[in-house]
Amino acid sequence: MNLKATIVVGALVAYSLHGVADQALNRAVTDGAKAKLVLHVVDQEGKAVEGATVKCWLWRNYSDGGPLGLDLITDRNGHCTAEGKCIGVVAWSVRKEGYYKSSGEWKLSQTKANPKVSGGKWQPWGATRDVLLKKMIAPFTASVPPGLEQLQRNIPVFGQWLPMDLNLLDWLPPHGNGRCADALIICNKRVKNFINDFEFTMTVSFTNNPCAGVYRIKKDIESDHQWAYRADSNAVYSTTYQYALARAGAAERRQELGDGECFVFRTRTKTDDDGNFVSAHYGVIAGEFSMGSKSLFLGDICFNQTPNDTNIEDGYYLRRRIEGRKRSSSATVRPKK
Repeated sequence: MNLKATIVVGALVAYSLHGVADQALNRAVTDGAKAKLVLHVVDQEGKAVEGATVKCWLWRNYSDGGPLGLDLITDRNGHCTAEGKCIGVVAWSVRKEGYYKSSGEWKLSQTKANPKVSGGKWQPWGATRDVLLKKMIAPFTASVPPGLEQLQRNIPVFGQWLPMDLNLLDWLPPHGNGRCADALIICNKRVKNFINDFEFTMTVSFTNNPCAGVYRIKKDIESDHQWAYRADSNAVYSTTYQYALARAGAAERRQELGDGECFVFRTRTKTDDDGNFVSAHYGVIAGEFSMGSKSLFLGDICFNQTPNDTNIEDGYYLRRRIEGRKRSSSATVRPKK
């Protein structure tokens, strides 16, 4: 067989194998295939968490009875195994007293395995997935009211620097009831139409306080406590944050806080007569920090009201969990006849 024929035969074989793999994947997504996933639950120090309660769901078609729920407990090495038929999605929720809940999912149809389905089984078969279960060390009660998922404040004036209180989450008078200018914010907008000709820009400045500013960290997006336990007082703090969203025809420009990021901030700083840093307040902006045509938007935010305390383990999620238990308990208690 000459070289040209060999190349043609090889291409046909590869095409055939690829077609078989595609058919197996399509059947698995439609009708399901066997899956096996080992969850390895560890704390923030990488130590195995024994005795964690794990609820797993293997997503199935309703013809197969709908999602298959599994109740598991981690062993001394922090392991538990979820196994069963599914259409390519395994989700979990992990809890243990004294830890922040962690939730996540694994989409088997989007892994790097090749092929993704082999012998009626999702690949990689029996793979291990680490799950972070963070300890509750010293959560404090921050200023954000329980249940507040997103904070919205009207922008009273465009094109003008406005002081904001990050503890009370409000503008200072005459536009709000804030008491301390933790940051200065200026918003600008240009709108010809909201589809393809507009520009929103917002600058947040901490220059009104010496040594104040923000630095970015990545979030632990599967954990109920998504950021660090403490602010790094030795970090390099940037004095400004710039947000922008603009569209001109098909072209778009974005500059914003990423979904997997948050800000640690330092404000209300004090220095001595020689300009040496003395004290500050620390906190976190951990979600959307943007503007629209009329409003300023913030996601979750916490502010430690104790000077020089770098603890940013906001008790917001802890309070939400406790309140959820109270609501659940009150809903199941029936009045006596």
